[in-house]
This record gives sequence, structure tokens and C-alpha cells, in this order.
Amino acid sequence: MNDSVITTKIKTEMAKDKQVSAMKIDVETDYSGVVKLGGTAKSQAEAAKAIEIAKSVKGVTSVQNNIKITGGQPAGFGSRPATPGSKY
Repeated sequence: MNDSVITTKIKTEMAKDKQVSAMKIDVETDYSGVVKLGGTAKSQAEAAKAIEIAKSVKGVTSVQNNIKITGGQPAGFGSRPATPGSKY
């Protein structure tokens, strides 16, 4: 099966699933059916569901998980140290 077909099927299944944000999880598939998942998820459960979806698609030989868990915090939250003396 073509790698772009596999990627499209995975993204379609993610879009159908209410637990997974298809917009924030990246999917890449190589010619041998190896899927690489990246991007961000709000929880470990969301990342696990994305992996489960990817593994369920015909033609996938393995899944590499590079999804980062954000914990649902806004982008940039906690990314810089508090200024001394601030009420952070």
C-alpha cells in the first residue's frame, strides 16, 4: 500500500475519534509502512489512542511514537523561568 494512502487513512480515523486531535498530531509514513507520530497530545491517553489508531490501519508495519504530552496547558505556559520577585 502507498505511504500517502496509509497516512491519509490514519489521519481520517483520528479525525473521526473524539479523543484524538488530528490537527495536533503529525503522521508520516515511509515506503515500508513505518509510521512516525509527532506533534502534541493533551494526555497520555490521547497519545495511546493515536498509536492504537495507527497500528489498526492495514499496511502499517510499525509505529514510532514521538508525541509530546502537553498536559492541556496553553502553548508557552511554563516555558520560561519566573522572574525573581514575581508572583508566578
